[in-house]
Amino acid sequence: MTTNHPFHVRIMKAADAGTDPDDGKWIAFCDRHGTLIAANTRKEARTSSDTREFCDDCRDEIAACDNALLRLRMRLEIAAQAVAACATFAGEKISDL
Repeated sequence: MTTNHPFHVRIMKAADAGTDPDDGKWIAFCDRHGTLIAANTRKEARTSSDTREFCDDCRDEIAACDNALLRLRMRLEIAAQAVAACATFAGEKISDL
């Protein structure tokens, strides 16, 4: 399970971004955290358009969201089991509630 990643990546020429074009003529830039990765071609930079590939902060935030969603789903499952147990104890069907 992975959440959709909400972060925006900007693709730009390295010279326009003020970075050394010797590292790569193009960059993919994480708008949220300011992390960037250099690429030799625009196409190569566009293949890095998912910030999880190069931004540690994005990876950490997305992992934290995934963990929170998993914990929430587990709590909902426990609550559903408790409701089912109470209904069974009371002699009612869940569909009657």
